[in-house]
Amino acid sequence: MSPLTKLFVVLLVIVSMLNAAAIVVFVNKAQPLQPQLDAANQQLASQRMQAAANQAAQQKAEDQYNAESQQHQKDNSNNAAAVGAVQSQLNESRVTIARLQADNTNMQSALNTANNNVQLTTSTANKLQDQVTQLRTSNDGLVKQNEEFGRRNAELTSTLESLQARQEETQTQLAEAKENQQKLAGALKERGYDPDQIISAAVVNGIGAPSIEGVVREKSVINGNTFVTISVGSADGVSKGMRFYVVDGPDFLGIVTIDTVDTDNSIGRLEGKPDKVSHVQKGNEVKTQLRGS
Repeated sequence: MSPLTKLFVVLLVIVSMLNAAAIVVFVNKAQPLQPQLDAANQQLASQRMQAAANQAAQQKAEDQYNAESQQHQKDNSNNAAAVGAVQSQLNESRVTIARLQADNTNMQSALNTANNNVQLTTSTANKLQDQVTQLRTSNDGLVKQNEEFGRRNAELTSTLESLQARQEETQTQLAEAKENQQKLAGALKERGYDPDQIISAAVVNGIGAPSIEGVVREKSVINGNTFVTISVGSADGVSKGMRFYVVDGPDFLGIVTIDTVDTDNSIGRLEGKPDKVSHVQKGNEVKTQLRGS
């Protein structure tokens, strides 16, 4: 029972006692009012019964309140346990969040490293692509050079074969010329002439020879002999055995004795001082006459 209820009961009792005393005094002093007093007593009894009923209802209410309070305390305990569990879960969640944040930081660092590696790989790939492009360009150039070298080699092979054939022909002609020279020397001796004296006699170079000019087109060395191809031929009046002087401006480089004559070019053996002959190249002038040039 709560203090408020106890106080209420004490007051009720006091009021009842005062009321009873007042009734007694009133009855003693006012006997004629007995019927009213009886009615008042009945009313008091009724009020007491009502008070008892109210007290019983109040007690029931207090019991219900206590039961609800205990239930609330139990619920509070359960709620406290639940709150503790939730707090524990919250702490675990905070730990998990901290771990996830650390993992996220590590992943971000790994992602940055991966991005840097991708950029480096991309840069390397671009450089390699540029190198591949350069190599392809260089390879295309080498292929073209190889084709040019192949074509040039075929031309040189053809020229070499032609020169070898001409050399064989020249060797045959040289043997014939030597034989004819020997015959001529014998015939001159039989007629009282000295061949050596005739050969060593001074002769003005180019007298009676036509004035023909051209340029060196090609130079080659075969079996130790130097041959050149010049830009004039039979159409220009060149004939076999004709001599051409090779010059580079004012410098005299050597003499070409024609062995083979075509329509537009001729081939001859180049002779002269080795240090001069070595400087003969494509584009040097060739002339049958040096005077007045």
